[in-house]
Amino acid sequence: MRRACVWVGALVIGFLGGQWVYRQPSADATAGARDFIVPQRGFEGGPGRSGTKAVEVPPDLRSTDTLEVLLTVSHDELYERLALWLADSTVEDIAAYWSATKDLEAFPSRVRDLLFVMWTSLDPHGAIAAAQGTSSALTSWSAWARSDPRAAFAHALAHDPARVGDVLRSIGESDPELALHFLKEHPELPTDIAHHGIVQGLARNDPEAAFKFAFEHAQRFQNSEPIEAWVREDPHAVFDWILANLSNLPWQGDHQPVIATLSREHPELLAEFTAKLPPGSFRRRFEAAAFELLLATEPDKALEQARAHPSTLIATRQLTKIALLTVGKDPDKAITLLGEIMAKDPDFIFHRTGPISPDRFSHSTEVSDEGLRLIVTLTKSDPQGTFDQMMAANPEGRWNGTIRHAASTWISTDHDSFATWVEGQSDDALRMHAYQQLIGSMSHSRNFEAATTYLERLDPEDRRMSVGSMLGMWQSVDPAAARQWAETHGINPQNP
Repeated sequence: MRRACVWVGALVIGFLGGQWVYRQPSADATAGARDFIVPQRGFEGGPGRSGTKAVEVPPDLRSTDTLEVLLTVSHDELYERLALWLADSTVEDIAAYWSATKDLEAFPSRVRDLLFVMWTSLDPHGAIAAAQGTSSALTSWSAWARSDPRAAFAHALAHDPARVGDVLRSIGESDPELALHFLKEHPELPTDIAHHGIVQGLARNDPEAAFKFAFEHAQRFQNSEPIEAWVREDPHAVFDWILANLSNLPWQGDHQPVIATLSREHPELLAEFTAKLPPGSFRRRFEAAAFELLLATEPDKALEQARAHPSTLIATRQLTKIALLTVGKDPDKAITLLGEIMAKDPDFIFHRTGPISPDRFSHSTEVSDEGLRLIVTLTKSDPQGTFDQMMAANPEGRWNGTIRHAASTWISTDHDSFATWVEGQSDDALRMHAYQQLIGSMSHSRNFEAATTYLERLDPEDRRMSVGSMLGMWQSVDPAAARQWAETHGINPQNP
């Protein structure tokens, strides 16, 4: 049985490789290129050879399965069993198996691949015709492109131009130089799909060439595998290339494969590479990755670095990460860190990123998810301690977006204790903002009785500013009750 499995494995590899052999390309086709792989046998162009078998199988290894038996085999065993059966099957056998299985749902894709590689090696026209209009149509063309790439390309070009791109992609995956040769011969052909396959093919043995080809042909990082493989193989070469091409790189989100792979495979190089980058968004991404590593390995050094960072934005973000990690272990220390953060930026949750466009003065706002999470966590666990720290770090008592978010969290948890805290504040402006938010929150939650109680605590002028919006919401929910309350307090509901 062991010998049979080894033989079947070799057989499958041979068929999936299309029985490739090396051949030197003609000088005029790919001058200066490396040797590429092409199939030795040609395509006769005629119909399938009835009764012909794929290969000669040793008698003691021939499959004893029948078509009926194969239809009952579990998917876990099917690939190897079918491979051995196909090796000793005729075109008619293969067509019969396809007919019996083509409508099955959730059929293993690799089994379909195996079937059509075998079929197209014997009768490509029959295989293509049988798969037409089914979900395996592309599989049949891809299989032919592997078993006889020149014939598949010529036939698609002459008879089915819509499949030329798919054929070139499959050729590129197994023989990128041949695919490039076809594109050179036919410059009128679309290149995007073909280039995708060529990148895949180059990536197997030369990730550097694959990445550079992708970059030069506008593939960018549609497929991150080449750059990830190159980073694993030679990170210094990747970084040297990045530095040489930095001004031409449309990074945006495309830096992620580089940084993620470097962090995972060569974390010791993060600090070295970061120091070589010029200021800008790409360097900030590297700094963030280097900080994550330092935080995981040397948290005390990470805290020291965060406190000393010259950028307020980066310092607050790094301190926020540290505070989040500290909350569960030492809540008091986390609250102290919150004070440090707010001393650097009292509204650290929100960051204005700059003008939306050069001719407009409006700004976009970036919200820190980690900052929001820190505020919610601390306020829920110790609302008064959190607010006392926030106020100490914010001596002017500005009721900014960060404090409003914390207040909203406290109000939703226990509005009475929040109101008690507000009563103890000496700053009149702070109390006004806090009560107005409290009244608004109670009104939105339809707790109008509580809203009116807090409304009474406002100064007359501030009360007039808040009563209108509260009554408007109340009238939309319970007009009679709203009217009764207004009349009792001498307020005209139509003109509060």
